[in-house]
Amino acid sequence: MFIPPLSASNLKHRCSRAANLAKHNRPEPLREGLSPNVPYARLDNTSVIASACAEITSLATQNTGSGSPPDGGWAPTSLGWHKGNGNVGCGWGTTYGGITPGSTLSLADYGRVEISGVSSVTECCQRAMGYEGATMAQGGKAIRFDLSGNTCRIDREVMMRGNLDSSGGLPMVYLNACGDPGETHYWRHAAGSADGASLNNAGSCAAQYAFTKVLSSNSLAPVGRIPDGIEIPNHVGICSDPARSDYNPATCFETLRYNAINTAEGCCEVCVQNRWLPNTGDSGGTNDTKCVGFQIVGGKCRIIREKFFADRYGVSGNGYITSGAGNEPLTVTQAFELCARGDLACNRADNSHGHWGKCSTSDTAVGNERCEFFSFMYYRDRNASTGEFPPANPGAKAVYTSFEVYEEIDISEGFNMSVNFTMVGNRGDGKNLTNAPVSSTGISKGFTEVKEQHTNTSVNLSTCAKVVLYEIEVGLALDWGRVVHVYVQSVCTTN
Repeated sequence: MFIPPLSASNLKHRCSRAANLAKHNRPEPLREGLSPNVPYARLDNTSVIASACAEITSLATQNTGSGSPPDGGWAPTSLGWHKGNGNVGCGWGTTYGGITPGSTLSLADYGRVEISGVSSVTECCQRAMGYEGATMAQGGKAIRFDLSGNTCRIDREVMMRGNLDSSGGLPMVYLNACGDPGETHYWRHAAGSADGASLNNAGSCAAQYAFTKVLSSNSLAPVGRIPDGIEIPNHVGICSDPARSDYNPATCFETLRYNAINTAEGCCEVCVQNRWLPNTGDSGGTNDTKCVGFQIVGGKCRIIREKFFADRYGVSGNGYITSGAGNEPLTVTQAFELCARGDLACNRADNSHGHWGKCSTSDTAVGNERCEFFSFMYYRDRNASTGEFPPANPGAKAVYTSFEVYEEIDISEGFNMSVNFTMVGNRGDGKNLTNAPVSSTGISKGFTEVKEQHTNTSVNLSTCAKVVLYEIEVGLALDWGRVVHVYVQSVCTTN
C-alpha cells in the first residue's frame, strides 16, 4: 500500500515510554503526528491540494525500474509524487486485471479511473488525490497517473496485486514503465504484494500438507530457488485448451510460475490444488503430476511437480557426475536438498535441471534477484513405506512470531504491563493514516477477486495469541527471579 512520508521520531520510543509511564500510573501524552501545516494534514482543503499538486510542474525526472534512488536521493512533491518517463497505458499497464484464466474483469474493476475533459496535469493530480481516503477494498489510493490528450488516467493500489506479468509482487520502484522517452507519467512509492517474502512462512497450508521448509545452518536468507516455468494464467491455455494450435499439456507438468500469487501461503494453496492445471500426466494418472514444492521467487509463486523429479532423478544414469549420488536414483527429498544447496550432484547431463541459484542480499541487486522478494522453499515427498503422500491434517496449525523490542527500562521496583490483542482479518486492507475524507467509491471487484485467490477455505481453525517477555541480556523469560507481573490477555477466534 502507499505510505505517506510520516516522521518516525514521534513513534520510535513509544513502547519503552509507555512502559515507564504505566509504571508511575501516568497517561501517555497525545502525539501530534503530522504537522498541521503540511498538505497531508489538510486533505479536505481543495485549495491546499491544488497548490501542492502544482509542485509537479517543477519536478525533475526520477524513473522507476532499478529500485535505487538517484544521486541526491528521491525528491518527491509534498504529496509524494515523482515524475517519470513513459505512460500508464501500455505493457503490463493494460493487463494487470487478468489474474485468473478467462477473467472478465476490466482495469476499472482493479481501480483504473479515466476522466475526460481534464486540461492539465495539475488538475489530473487533484483528481488522483480525490482517492486518498479510499480503502484497499475500494481500490485504494492513487499511485500513478498521466494525462493522455485530455483524459486523466489514474491507477490505484489494487493494481499492485494484479497480474503485473514478470513484475508481479514487486513494489512500484522496481517496475519499468513503457512508452516513449518523451512521454511523462507521475508515480508514488507503493508496496508490492510480495514485500518481505523472506520473513513470511507458508502458514497452515504447509502444516496441513506436511511440507518441509528448506533451511541453511549458516544463512538467514532463503536457500536456492525453484526453476522457472510457463506463466500462469497468461499462457495456461497452451496446456488446457485443445483448440489452440500450440496445445501441449506437458508444458504444465513440471515447473510453473503464477504471476499474481505473491505470498508463500497462497503459493502453497495453488500447489496442493494444481490450480487451473491439467490433472493427468504421461500415464494418465493424477499422481504423476502432483505438486511437490513451491516458493516465492522474485515476487511470484513458482511450483514444481513430481514429474520434474521422476524424469530427471527417478532413474540412474542422468547425472552430470557419472558416479555417486549424482548418477543414482534420488527421491524428491534427496534431489531437493542437493539442488537447493547448489551441489553438483543436482546437475543433469542434458542440463535439464534448471537454475536453482540463490537470491542476492546485495543492495545493488535487481528486484527479481533480491532476497526480500524470495520466500523459503518448501517441499513434500511420498512416504517410503506406503508410496503415498501424507494425508492432509486439517487440524494442523501454523505459528507466527512477532517481536517488539523495548529500550532498557528500570524494573528494580517492578512494573505492570497490560497487553491487548486484536485479530485482523485482512492485513492488506490498509488504514487511513492521513485522515483523508472518506471515499464514496464502491467496492473494487478486483480486490474481491484477489482476496478469493489468496483465501484458504479448506479448513476451520481457531487462532490464538499469547505474549512472552524476554530479557535481551540473558535471553531467558522473566519468570525466574525478578518480581515482574505480566498481565496476558489470551484471545482466540475462529477463521
